[in-house]
Amino acid sequence: MQKDTQRVILLVGVILLSLFSDAQAQVQIGTVRGTVVDPSGAVLPGARVTLDQPITGFSRLTTTDQLGEFVFNNVPFASHRLRVEVAGFQSFEKAAYVRSNIPVVLDVKLSLPGAPEIVTVEAELLLEKKSPSTETSLDESLLQRWPGARPSAGLQEIIGTVGGWAREDNGLLHARGVDDRFPFVIDGIPLSDRIDTLFAGSIDTDMIQSMQVINGHIPVEYGYASGGVISILPKSGIDMPLGGSFTLGAGNFRTGEVSYTLRGNVKRKFGFYITNSLSGSLQRYLDPIDPRNFNTRGGALRLNVRIDWHPTANDILIANVSVNGTDFRVTNTFEQELEGQRRLRLRIEPVCP
Repeated sequence: MQKDTQRVILLVGVILLSLFSDAQAQVQIGTVRGTVVDPSGAVLPGARVTLDQPITGFSRLTTTDQLGEFVFNNVPFASHRLRVEVAGFQSFEKAAYVRSNIPVVLDVKLSLPGAPEIVTVEAELLLEKKSPSTETSLDESLLQRWPGARPSAGLQEIIGTVGGWAREDNGLLHARGVDDRFPFVIDGIPLSDRIDTLFAGSIDTDMIQSMQVINGHIPVEYGYASGGVISILPKSGIDMPLGGSFTLGAGNFRTGEVSYTLRGNVKRKFGFYITNSLSGSLQRYLDPIDPRNFNTRGGALRLNVRIDWHPTANDILIANVSVNGTDFRVTNTFEQELEGQRRLRLRIEPVCP
């Protein structure tokens, strides 16, 4: 009896350890932090610090605190450029390569004007030499400028423009001749079901910080993905001030949409980012079977919540909850309309990485 109990405890421990290890390895975000000092070693508060990636358009701006320290959280894996500027000192640039969850620490010592300045162009900023995959990275700056990039349909439209991908009239995606087997991955957690306008609620584009579309040489950790992989890094409120937004819209075919966003942080220890949207159509949402367009109406609800807790400088706890649901009706033929049929396509997709 005692041996059986020990075996059960050991088995549970191995399972928990495996799950914990996988979760750590899959979350592809990092942290860049450091301190800015003058030639004598004195800290420089209020220094302007920029972290960007020229290819994807990723860009962050912050200033050093009273201790001369700066921090960038929720940084996607890539080669970034760090730039520091302070009045009365020469500007400073350096490459920051983020490839793990271990914080990248870059201490900056500024030089006085008139000192020799050497500018080095880092090739790794323009080319991911350490990645064998064929991939396209899209940052939130592009997603926000995209025409019609609204929560209800914008994501499929954007992915369909990437080389090797195509989109049908109803929003169904195809990748290299395949219309399935390309998972969406949020914060390193793959979604096993299809995410598009025909099968579930589309992911809200307002919650996306960056998106990586992998077309070829798909890494083995994605397993059965034959067409491609869409990896999404959600936005985080850990570096944002308290605030939010509210949007109300309407369009042809008696369609409408309402959405709001809440985000912010508490002492840079606890952050939250919440997006919620409701969209619907009272006349049309699919290509009708009959030209008279019978029974095409319904709606979609999307709720995305990202919570970050940073108890220490080296420890991060992330919770990401997403619930997407649709209740669109299936279009009728003339005979089905005469019979009064009201077939529904109902889909609710909870995700809790």
